[in-house]
Amino acid sequence: MLKESMYNHYLPEKGYTLVYNHLTNSIGRIMNQVELAKIQQTLEQGQIPDSPLFACLVRDGFFVDDTREEEYAAEVRYTSRRYHSGLDATILASEQCNFRCVYCYEEFKRGNISEAVINAFIRYIRKNLRNYTSVSLGWFGGEPLLAAKEIERISTTVMDICARARKPFTASMTSNGYLLDVPMMERMLRCKVSHYQITLDGLAESHNKTRVLANGGSSFERIITNLRAIHDQVKSQFFQIAIRMNVTKSQIPLMQEYAVFMAAEFGQDPRFSFLFRPAGDWGGERVHSVKDELVSSLDAVYDTLLQSGTKLNYDINLDLMGNSTCYAADRNSFILGSDGTIYKCTVRFDQEYNRLGHISENGDLLIDYTKLDRWLVQPARKTEGCAVCAVWALCRNRTCPAKTFDVEGHDVKHCGYERESLDPLIRLMDRSNSDYITVYE
Repeated sequence: MLKESMYNHYLPEKGYTLVYNHLTNSIGRIMNQVELAKIQQTLEQGQIPDSPLFACLVRDGFFVDDTREEEYAAEVRYTSRRYHSGLDATILASEQCNFRCVYCYEEFKRGNISEAVINAFIRYIRKNLRNYTSVSLGWFGGEPLLAAKEIERISTTVMDICARARKPFTASMTSNGYLLDVPMMERMLRCKVSHYQITLDGLAESHNKTRVLANGGSSFERIITNLRAIHDQVKSQFFQIAIRMNVTKSQIPLMQEYAVFMAAEFGQDPRFSFLFRPAGDWGGERVHSVKDELVSSLDAVYDTLLQSGTKLNYDINLDLMGNSTCYAADRNSFILGSDGTIYKCTVRFDQEYNRLGHISENGDLLIDYTKLDRWLVQPARKTEGCAVCAVWALCRNRTCPAKTFDVEGHDVKHCGYERESLDPLIRLMDRSNSDYITVYE
């Protein structure tokens, strides 16, 4: 016998129904709503529907064998993500920055990654690659492109080591985009940097108020010029640029203008996708200057985007929707500072619990395992809300491991990728005809 997955989430639309499955992270567009109702009714009567639509929905995990314990499957998925066998190393290529963003928490005390740390990391890879099935490097800062030569040096060597060992190698980058012109993009593509996150806080007027150059100048025109040139001149199809907006209150009324502009510039290019996050108090002193501008909800943003009718690529959000716990909880994930310090989180550099140790000259990670264990082994804190949540088994209220240090001993609800954002994100992907949505006729 078969049953409906406990992780199905339905969104009725005009003329069809959207269904999202939290466990498989799949989205379907069911065109025949009457047939869907018949399928559900037939199952309730203890019979198996004789329907091509039903067969497709079973194939894609929306209906499952009634003997399957989906809560266990959810725990397996959670555990396999946290304890995957690849290495995810984020490297602070430069801890300096050519920007002074108003909400930035970093202090820029150090410069580019040192030669000694580069050599130590390469030794670590040589000595430990056998313990991993793959290597993924994330370039972060500061602004990583201030250390482009160092990125090339590390990448070239690690790529060669991985190739000789026949281990997959991938790379990503978080950059402000100011230095990412076409020649630089070509250099980074040769380093196999295939995924980029670049922030544009709205159009020129609003962006230039928050994303300020270190010399006080504006940055929007340079970044948008770089992105246009990449769109027009870089022929490779094997990269993705996520354009992120850190949303503040004053940007919300301008959201439709932003969406129309971006749709005209990049709406037809699947290599560009769009991500919206609330600008937050991530620490430091600068953010106090805009504390009245911070928002806790993106509802108004998504409402405007849905009403605008513009088509942008929102596919970057699908991975966030399905991955309910931060990378900092992953066993094989660590941050390497430019001075060799080992961290777990890319936000809380000033917190002692985030400084796990350092990399030795010989390429050994000298780690305080008591600290590390606290990041990896987190108690499942079940609040009143968790008790009635259909997706409890997927997150176990362990979304942000850093929060367990801040609120130790208290039951605090911090759900995975905002549940209230789920419906508008699915609808935005649907309106944009995402390739990740399966259409069931």
